[in-house]
Amino acid sequence: MTSQLADLPQFSNGLVLVETKSGEQYLFGDWINVHLFNDPGSQLPLYGLVGASAIQIGVDRKDLPDYAEMAKHVASVIGGPEFGKIRAPVDHQPILQPLELLRILWPFTCEILRLPLPKSIPSGVEPPLQETYWPIIISIVASQFLVLIKDALNPRIAFALAMESAVIASKINPEIIEPGKWKIEVSAGKLKVTRLIN
Repeated sequence: MTSQLADLPQFSNGLVLVETKSGEQYLFGDWINVHLFNDPGSQLPLYGLVGASAIQIGVDRKDLPDYAEMAKHVASVIGGPEFGKIRAPVDHQPILQPLELLRILWPFTCEILRLPLPKSIPSGVEPPLQETYWPIIISIVASQFLVLIKDALNPRIAFALAMESAVIASKINPEIIEPGKWKIEVSAGKLKVTRLIN
C-alpha cells in the first residue's frame, strides 16, 4: 500500500499534525492517546472505563480487542478511502460511520456538556464541567451505555465499535467539525491547538 502521508516534522509536546499528499490534516500523539488508552500518564481513559464495563458484564479480559492494533489500523488507512470506516461484523454494520455521527452529534454533545449544574447542587460544591474533563465524562457515559445495551449487542462487539470509533474521531482536525473555531499553529517547535470561540 502506498503511503498517503506527506513528510512532516514531529513535535515535542506530544501532539503531531500529519498532512496527507492531498492536503488533509490529522492529529496524532500522546496528548490525544492519554484520553483513549491505558498508557503511562493516562487518567480514566476510554479503554479502561469501557473495558471495565465489558468485563463486568461478562467479557474475559483476554478477549478485549487490542487497542494498539486498532490504532495501527486507523493510522495505516489515513488519507485513503478506508479511513473513517469502522470494521464492524457484517451483521452489525452501522447506518452511519463514526465521522458522520461526529458531525451530526458533536454540536448537541457540546450543548449538553455546557448545561449549568442542577440547582439542587449548592454553588461551590461542584465546579462547572470544564472542557478539560469532557473526555472523562464521555468515557463514563460510554461505559454505562455498554452495560445498558448488553442484551441487544454482544459486549465484546460493542466495546470494539466504541473504541475504534473513538480512535477514528480522535485523528480529525477539529476545524473540520467546528469550522472557524480552531487555530492550529507551530510555535517554538511545538504544535499549538487553540479554540477561538466557545
